[in-house]
Amino acid sequence: MLTRFMTRKECYEKICYILIHKSKKGWNGYNAEPINPKSAVNTMLFLAELPKDIESPLPIFISCDENIHLTWQTSLAHRIKHRKEHYISMHVHAKEQTITIKGSAFGEHKKLIGTSHDFSNGIPKEVIDLLQEITDLNLKH
Repeated sequence: MLTRFMTRKECYEKICYILIHKSKKGWNGYNAEPINPKSAVNTMLFLAELPKDIESPLPIFISCDENIHLTWQTSLAHRIKHRKEHYISMHVHAKEQTITIKGSAFGEHKKLIGTSHDFSNGIPKEVIDLLQEITDLNLKH
């Protein structure tokens, strides 16, 4: 497998780094909003809820909207063999324990693109299934 996913510990460290270094308005040299600490906490809660056999996201980043974005994608080997890339970007919102799914899904998972899901009572099964499928595809290649 050529895609390198982070360990959960590395994910938490990256979120702490983001929280420390992106906490001032204009952190990007322009007018980006500072990271909302609630988004960092919600992201950690989301990652803690993921089953251990699902790979951690890579990369973890923030945009100018104060929320943290998690990305899962198929491995380079899968992309070369099938000439397509499947990626999922989950935007973890600061104001509530909600994720919005964006990206390029496949099969039955296409219906999840553009949807939002509350994870305050656990991650919904359809979201787990989507991430499990990407993990499984990566393990095959």
